Parts: sequence; C-alpha cells; structure tokens
Amino acid sequence: MTSEQEVRKNFDGARIQIITSVIIGYAGNVPFHRYLKNIFSKNKKFGSRDRKIISDWCYAFYRMGKSLPERDFNTRLAIGYFLVYGFKDPLINYFSELLFDDQQIVPHNLSIKERIKLIQHKYSDFNTDEIFNFQHPLSEGITLSEISVSMLIPPRVWIRIHPARIADTLMEFEQNKIEYQTDQVLATALSLKPAVQLEQLTAFKKGFFKIQDRSSQIAGGIIPAKANEHWWD
Repeated sequence: MTSEQEVRKNFDGARIQIITSVIIGYAGNVPFHRYLKNIFSKNKKFGSRDRKIISDWCYAFYRMGKSLPERDFNTRLAIGYFLVYGFKDPLINYFSELLFDDQQIVPHNLSIKERIKLIQHKYSDFNTDEIFNFQHPLSEGITLSEISVSMLIPPRVWIRIHPARIADTLMEFEQNKIEYQTDQVLATALSLKPAVQLEQLTAFKKGFFKIQDRSSQIAGGIIPAKANEHWWD
C-alpha cells in the first residue's frame, strides 16, 4: 500500500468512526432527523458535504431494518449503504473486502435488484423479508417482498405550496437549479429528490410552502375540517 493509499484509508476510517458514533449514540427518544440536526449544530466543523455524507450513511443503515441480525456493525453498515446508494460515496470502497469477493469487478450502474443479488451471493443469510417486520397490517395486494425492497429506495420529498406563491417558489427552485416534478392531480404539490436542503430556501422561511407527503395532502382535501379544528391525518 502506497503512502497516499494509507492516508486515504486513515481518512476514511476516521469518517467511519464518526458515522458509527452518531448511530450508536442515538437513543430513539427524539425523531432521528432532530437528533442529527442537534449533532450538526454542536459540531460546526461539519460542512454541508460532511453533513450529507453522514446523513446518507446513517439513514442507509436504518433502512436495513432487522436484516442480518447476527452480523457485526460494520458489515451491516456497509451492506446498507451499498444496497441503498451503490457507489455514490467513494467511502464505500473502505468496505470492499466485506462486500465483494477478491478481484471482483463490480459495475457502478447496478440496479437495486442487482445489488441485492450480489449481496445475497456473498451473504447467504441476507433476506430482504427481514427488513420490514410489520407484515400483518399490510393491505391486500401489497407483498412483503415488494414493500421490503421499497425500504431500500429513498423516497422523494413532497411539498405543498400556497396557491398564491407557486410562481415565487418555482422561481427560487430554478434559480438554485433544484429539480422538481409537478403532480397531475394536486396543483399545489411538487416532489423533489431526497435530501434537498429546503429549509435553507427563502420561500420556506417565508412560509410559501410546507413539507408534506402527497397522501397527507390528498387527505387534507377530503377531510371536512372546519375553522379552529385540529385533525390527525
């Protein structure tokens, strides 16, 4: 190993230690995104790229659910990230020996099904059905396998824009080169890629839009709520 490779390995190892400490330190007494926000506010040394990397690795770990319970932490961390993001972050190479066989060349454009197949080949005890443990409440027509695999796919973020502020909001999105998709049913609903820093936008701070799942937006249009009433969706 060259000196440059050694430096890189040490740097990656330090980042893994940070990610590990964040996950292990989570007690579950507050929503995870609030826990992360608190950590980042206390550690100003983490720039926007650092926060993004840490967040991605942490959420990928939790997307593994209850699968591979007998495997060690690093194995589950590596597999979780690879299944969710593939080679998005070069840090995944730190775990190449855990994930891949010796001398194996793995394409970087694998689909989620191909990544699952590769992990199952290396770890025969990996079962996607163990990701989601709430099979009894599933509605008719939804299979455990389908919903388990869907847990490995980060969902798009949905927002609800005030009808009078659609133009202002879209203008800021375009100025910041934020890609979005309109909805064919809900005129005030947009979906965006995961992990977009919406809270930093002027439109958000001014209350032009709110972050709200599409299903909740549909429910909001159906529920006969009256003034001064409060409903749980």
